[in-house]
Amino acid sequence: MAHVLVVDDDPISRSIITRTLQHIDHTTEETGSVREALQCLTTNPNAYDLLTLDLLMPDMSGMDVLAWLSAMKIFMPVIVISAHLGDYTLTLPAYPYLSRIPKPFSIQDLITAAQLLLNRSAA
Repeated sequence: MAHVLVVDDDPISRSIITRTLQHIDHTTEETGSVREALQCLTTNPNAYDLLTLDLLMPDMSGMDVLAWLSAMKIFMPVIVISAHLGDYTLTLPAYPYLSRIPKPFSIQDLITAAQLLLNRSAA
């Protein structure tokens, strides 16, 4: 069982991601903003086993979170879930445990990405 931080400004997407991950026995925390996510990660960076992250949000970009994680040398698994992946594919940083899922996404794609990343990071 993993503890997952779900970051998405869209409450419907956030709810679907959260319920899906809870259905496969993970615990979750949700936030609708990058600032809140950075506060959670700053307070206790080791509390999370996985991060799901939208790229375009009103307060800051999900890219800011990835840059912060890299700068802090925190290499937790991250699933980027965004309708704008094509805009960012070439600029996403090299990151050891990163998966990309385009919106709209399938539940199975989310489950598969979470399982693969968590298994890979545990090895």
